[in-house]
Amino acid sequence: MTAFLSAGSSSNSFLAKASELIRLPFHRSDTSNSFNSSSFSRSAATKASKPVHAAESPFFRLPLELRKTIYGLVVGRREMLHIMMKRRPNRLLHPLVNLLCQAGGNLEECILHDCKRFPTEGGEGLHFGSFNRIGGLLFSCRDIFQEVGNVLYTQNTFEFDHPLSLIIFQKTIHPSSFNSIKSISINMQRDLYFRAMSVASMHHDVWPDMWNIIARMVSLEQVRVTFRFALRGWFGWSEKKVLDPLWEVTRPMRVFEVECQVGIAYRDGEYTAAPFKFVRNHT
Repeated sequence: MTAFLSAGSSSNSFLAKASELIRLPFHRSDTSNSFNSSSFSRSAATKASKPVHAAESPFFRLPLELRKTIYGLVVGRREMLHIMMKRRPNRLLHPLVNLLCQAGGNLEECILHDCKRFPTEGGEGLHFGSFNRIGGLLFSCRDIFQEVGNVLYTQNTFEFDHPLSLIIFQKTIHPSSFNSIKSISINMQRDLYFRAMSVASMHHDVWPDMWNIIARMVSLEQVRVTFRFALRGWFGWSEKKVLDPLWEVTRPMRVFEVECQVGIAYRDGEYTAAPFKFVRNHT
């Protein structure tokens, strides 16, 4: 793919801009700075040959659907991507990493497939296992950047198991990329939050803040929410208070489902007008 890079100053500025736009979620924090370094720019300019316009590349003579298939092999297509905070030895803001679901999007099987690894004590909600990297594909040229982004953000489901993961993700990628996402999964799991009540990253306001962001996602079509613990008592809240922020999502969705694996109680008609619907495990 590097054959499609331009050696001129415009390519260097594009690389700098592209690395700024997509930053942390799909690049390791310990390598992302190298893309912005002057040594990288000098090396790329020294080794690159005469600029080749993307339209002249044999790659772009391939049918678009075939190119999308290639992109999908790299970034995922019709897959679930786990977006997680990576464990960090210091107390600075945790970087995000992504991992293609090894269970084919079946959240019940994720642990068996080692999709996520969390420490048993301390650092709750922080992933310390392996993760995926896109590499330099998005930096190849503007056309590839746009085509890959279209596959990555519009044809995959982004799964978040912590409100801060989505909040940081929204601040990390370019607004146009974030607003092109069509499918998300909010997977509250592993009773991380009961053990993490004293952890600074788990303030009570991040839950409604996350839903305020979701409510503004203009391309969103599918939202699936799973609670793997009892809602009553979370932050000392009632079940109703936990679910209240979900009402912020007023734009019609093709799918907006809430699954409570520990049954909840509600009065007849209480959620008739809700923008979401419950699926199994409620009383």
